[in-house]
Amino acid sequence: MAGVLPVPDMDHPDLLAVAADHHPQGLYGTRGGHRNACAAWIICIGWSARIGGSGPRLDIHHAGWRLRTDRRIPLAEQMYGHDALHTGTFTLNDSELMEQARRLAR
Repeated sequence: MAGVLPVPDMDHPDLLAVAADHHPQGLYGTRGGHRNACAAWIICIGWSARIGGSGPRLDIHHAGWRLRTDRRIPLAEQMYGHDALHTGTFTLNDSELMEQARRLAR
């Protein structure tokens, strides 16, 4: 799952469009098609950000959250144990944690 955090007065990027701008077919090939390559890129970036990360971050170990799903893309083959990518709008149930996350995005 990959979600965009809604921040008032900021545009919310389309994750597939961001992936497409990075030409993921060069890394993931064309066998599974353009959407598969974009989904693979998003999953890889998400995984890399989680284990590596740089700059300010907010590590939350236990919190309620929701993802309003807008898209599901089955993968041509498993990546990091996943067989599909789900994208949408991500929110935390705790309003204080949500505000902390929004401050990072600003």
